[in-house]
Amino acid sequence: MSNVVQFPTNQKKIWDIVVAGFMEPATQAGATKQQVDEFLKQFKPTFQKFQFEYQIMMPSMPEDVVRGVTAEMNKLKKAIQEHTMQLVMERLMFELKLFDWRKS
Repeated sequence: MSNVVQFPTNQKKIWDIVVAGFMEPATQAGATKQQVDEFLKQFKPTFQKFQFEYQIMMPSMPEDVVRGVTAEMNKLKKAIQEHTMQLVMERLMFELKLFDWRKS
């Protein structure tokens, strides 16, 4: 087992969730696909600022300790991702209010 615990953000997967969760309600509300695409294009750099990757190097330890620490770190990773997703969605709603739908 490796002594590196990674915090990948799964950025593409999270972005796909944001797009899927936004596309249908926006088009049902009357936005065109072009408008939605333009909004998402403008929002993506903001979304990317919320993403990060980090590796934690753990010292040599017995395998059972490494497994336990890794399990706890994975719980932390999940909690951070859920919190980040909440922040992203709040920012998305804020950006929606600012977006000029008439210009796109």
